[in-house]
This record gives sequence, structure tokens and C-alpha cells, in this order.
Amino acid sequence: YNLNQTIEITAADAGPAHPLTLTAQGSAVLSGGVAVEGWAWDAAAGVWSAPVPSAFGAGKAPLRQLFVGGRRVPRPAVALAGAVNATTAADISVLPAASRPSDPKLVGYVATDESVRAWAPNAVEAVYNGTAQEWTEHRCGVSHVLPINASATLIVMRQPCFELAMRRSGWSEKQPSAAGVGIPHFFENVRSALSPGQWCANSTAGTVDFRPLTASAGESPGEQGAVAPALESLLHIVGTSHVRVAGIGLEHSAWFQPSTDTGYVGTQAGTFLTAASLATGNYNGWWMMPSALFVEGSSSVTIERCDVRRLGGAGVTFGGGSANSTVRRCRFDDVSGSAVQLGGSVRNGTLEVDSTAPAQVGLSAMDNTITNLPAEYHDAVGIFG
Repeated sequence: YNLNQTIEITAADAGPAHPLTLTAQGSAVLSGGVAVEGWAWDAAAGVWSAPVPSAFGAGKAPLRQLFVGGRRVPRPAVALAGAVNATTAADISVLPAASRPSDPKLVGYVATDESVRAWAPNAVEAVYNGTAQEWTEHRCGVSHVLPINASATLIVMRQPCFELAMRRSGWSEKQPSAAGVGIPHFFENVRSALSPGQWCANSTAGTVDFRPLTASAGESPGEQGAVAPALESLLHIVGTSHVRVAGIGLEHSAWFQPSTDTGYVGTQAGTFLTAASLATGNYNGWWMMPSALFVEGSSSVTIERCDVRRLGGAGVTFGGGSANSTVRRCRFDDVSGSAVQLGGSVRNGTLEVDSTAPAQVGLSAMDNTITNLPAEYHDAVGIFG
């Protein structure tokens, strides 16, 4: 069942007097993915290309993951050749005066690798895989690049993500000597680095590009089944009780924030900061990524024998004051973030771990099988709570 909106189960559907079981005779799968179709073979480039589906693109959700034939396809990731250094006041003189920050460390990098000049605006993502703290990961997009001289190029990072990552990693006006987030571990979605078995979002052409493992055209990704996650949550159980979900498949849910200006600034175990941290100065917040199945403010909920797989965010979350609920005997496979998130309060539409909230008791995860994760956010875990 391909969903175009989240299924909600509320007090109108279930409660102590009328418990609800959502199950299936045989096999049933709820999917938040859309098919990527219209593939064409470019023999000269050795690449299959298809138009970005209408669910994505300008002003819509960003396309972050691609699954072909049931397998996650990685994006190209490269470490730049030559020197990569943090910006200095002299480097940022090429920026318009109105857009220069008070400290050049909040701009980005200078690279001598000429290939960066081909990067399209807002297409490439810098990944800090443990460069700042070994238990965290940050992902910030590259806003644009500007030539400084014949051999050096200014890499301007997207804000507020880059400032959040810098401050999370110890930099401040009072301690400007701190290295902050450091040099990215690698840059992702670089089309010029597209290798066999990889894909990238080509923002310049408005296409999804895929290079097959062999140089010949062979079977197109569409014939194999090419799917991109387009819905952040598939099933939302909210403000109710006595619900059982059993034997249902959940796949192809997404998470879009890492592709926005806020990016993904990790704090630990798949939790992250929001832009509000710049106003509050709290750089140790615990916000939780969306999940395929979200139980909010509910009790006596059982999730069992479900196959939860091929996700761009998290798997199952109990939060928002939920209690006396469990996820058991489920299988989690190929998940970008954490498999199970236990606890958390909903504030302004985002799930936050809040130590001042009422105790959420009786939440458990038991006898689950967890494999192939985290597939994308490398500081995430199997079970967080």
C-alpha cells in the first residue's frame, strides 16, 4: 500500500472499550515511497537518468535515498584532493560585505581541489563522521562555491547548520581558538565522483542519476524497481490506548531535515539540534528524528512481528507521554537512523527528550532483530531511550 499521507489512529478508533488490532491475512506492507520512472540510458556517460518525481524538487521535499531492487544505493562520497582549510578574513573578502559574519570561521572552507568549482548550489553535503566528537555525526550542506584566485575556491556552508555544528563542537566568541567542527570527513552527492553502483541527485538537470555496476545499459533501475522515500511517518498512533499492530510491513519512510539549511547536527545516539539552539544557547539538546511508526501520548500499545525496513529516518518511536507499551519480536533492517526510540516529549511538532516532562513508564523493546543500521546517520543506535 503506497501512502501519500500518514495513517492516524486516534481515540475515535480505539480505547479501553473498543481495542483495535491492525493486522493482515498474509502479507501487507505500508510504504511511504514513490516510484522513480522514465529512465533513459546515456551510453557516453554510462549513466541511467530519470526525472525527479513530482513529490520532490523545488519547494518540495528533498530526495535523499534511493532503493533499487530492494537495495539501498549509496551516494558518491569523496575526500577532496589538495589542501582544505578553514576560512580566514582574507578568504571571505570575495563575499558581499553584508553577508560576511563577524568571525570567518563561521563561513566554511578554502579548497585547492578545482573540482569543487563544478558543484551546483545546495547539492553537496559535508559529513563530519566523528571529526568533532567520536560519538556524534554532523551533516551540513554546501550553499555555494566562489573562486578566490586561480588555485583556491571558497566553500560557503549552509546556515544555521554550520554555526550549530561549530558551536556544538566547542567554538564560541569567548573561545575562538577552538577548532570547532573541523574539516569534513568527506563530501557526499558529488556527481563528478559517481561510481558504479551509486546514485546522485542532479539538481542542475533535475534528474536522478544512477551508474550501474557494469558499463553496459543492462536492465534499467525502473525495471528492477526504483523507489525513493517521500513520507516521513507512515503510521501515527496518537492520544489513544489499547492498540495492537501485528505482522505489518513498514518501509520507505523518509527524513528531510538533513537536506535543509538546518542540516543534521548530532548530539548522540541519533539525536540532534534544531535551529532554536542558536537562540537558547543549548547545544546539548536531545531532539529525535521522525520514525516510520510514531506512538504519541498513548498507552497499552503493542507493536509486534512487524518488518520495519529501508527507512530514511528511525523505525519505531514511543514518545509524547506514552506509557505501558512495547515493541517486540519485530525485525528492523536497513534503517538510516535508530531502530527504536523510547521516550521524548512533543514540542512545536518536534520530538524532544525532556527531563522535566512527566515520567513515561512501562516502555519496552524486547526480542527484536536489528540488522544493517545505522545506514546513514552513523551515530544512531539500535535502541535509544
